[in-house]
Order: sequence, then C-alpha cells, then structure tokens
Amino acid sequence: MRNKAIAAAMPQTTPGARAILWAEFAALYAGIPLSLAFVLPASAMWPMMGVALVFAGVVLHRMPGFSWAAQFAWPGRADWRAIAVFTAVCGAISFGLVIALRPEALLMLPIQRPGLWLFILLAYPIASAFPQEVIWRTLFFIRYRPLFPTKAVAVAVNAAAFGLAHLFFWNWVAVAMTAAGSVIFALVYLAAGPRRGLVTATLMHAAAGAMLFTSGLGIFFYHGAIDMVGAP
Repeated sequence: MRNKAIAAAMPQTTPGARAILWAEFAALYAGIPLSLAFVLPASAMWPMMGVALVFAGVVLHRMPGFSWAAQFAWPGRADWRAIAVFTAVCGAISFGLVIALRPEALLMLPIQRPGLWLFILLAYPIASAFPQEVIWRTLFFIRYRPLFPTKAVAVAVNAAAFGLAHLFFWNWVAVAMTAAGSVIFALVYLAAGPRRGLVTATLMHAAAGAMLFTSGLGIFFYHGAIDMVGAP
C-alpha cells in the first residue's frame, strides 16, 4: 500500500516534460562526469560540483511543495543505529582494502599529515558530503524518480551515476566503493523520508569519508595525498 501511495503522489509527466528531464539527467549525471574523466583536468571537480549544486538548489527551490527548511530534521534513533553500523562496516572494509592493496598507505594521513587529516575530517562533511547528497540523493529522487519504473531501478541507476561521477580518479576502488556506498546512501535516504533523509545520508557519507581518509584508502580518492606514496 505504501509503494502505491508513493507512486500516486509522484508527479505525472508528459512526453515533452520527460524529454526535458532526460536531457537534464544526461547532462548532470553523465555529461559532467564524462567531461571530468576525458576532457577536463581533475582540478575542475570542485567548480563542476559547484555548478551542479547551484543547479540543484535552484531546481529544487522551484519545485512545488519543496522546502529547504523541511530537509534538515535530525536523524532518529534507528537512523543513528544505521549510521553506527555502517561506520563500523565501512571502517573494516577500508582498513582491509588498504592492507591488501596499499599497505604502505595505512594510516598515512594521521601519521604523516595530521593537520591535513584533521582538516579533511572537519571540512569533508560540509564541503563534499553534503553537496553530493543534495545532487545525487535529494535532487535525483525528487526530480528524476519519475523517469524510472521502480524504486529498485532508481537505486541501481543512482549507484551507477554516483560511480560514474568518480571515474576521473581512474581506479576501480573509487568507482566500486562509491557505487556500493551509493546503494546504501540511497536506501537510507528513502527509508528516512523527505525530512530526515538528507541529513541522515550526509552523516553516513561523512562517516564513510572519515574511514577512507583515516585508514589510508583515501589515496584512491584524494589526488593531493597520492603524491606522498606514488600513484595507485
């Protein structure tokens, strides 16, 4: 019954409106990532994410019934349990992969660059995790959800799009882990609902980032740290 209610509440789009949505979707979730991977330098990541964030903010603000104030409800007890479990699992996977793939990078930032490590831990939730969750979760599931027939398909496409967004790092770890993480973030966002979803997914995303950059696996994501031990 709940799925039927959600489907009934979703906006019905005309063929012309769907074409516009598909064009937006392709430009945002394929055009920009492919440009970063094949045309633009890696340093263009931040300007491109800024452009995408502004676009997301404007589009969401103009959507009927959307309220930014309603997006910032604090997570509930179940959300915090999910965040804690995810953080523990993500930490175990991150440390395991570092030991298996790049043991020389284990705890690289905390030991060799503690100032940079602390800066990343403080800045990542606001400068990276939150904008990404607005673009890849809030905008995706509010504006583009009508393009996909089921929630499962939407979550799968969301994961593929998020993995593609990290293709410019040119290593399988970044693409595979972000795609897998996207499935979790999307399911948590949808389960938490429109009020708690954005904050809950952002906190979970920030926890993942903390585990990556603490363990040393961040070497596959942060080109500023790669130079310290050689490219992967």
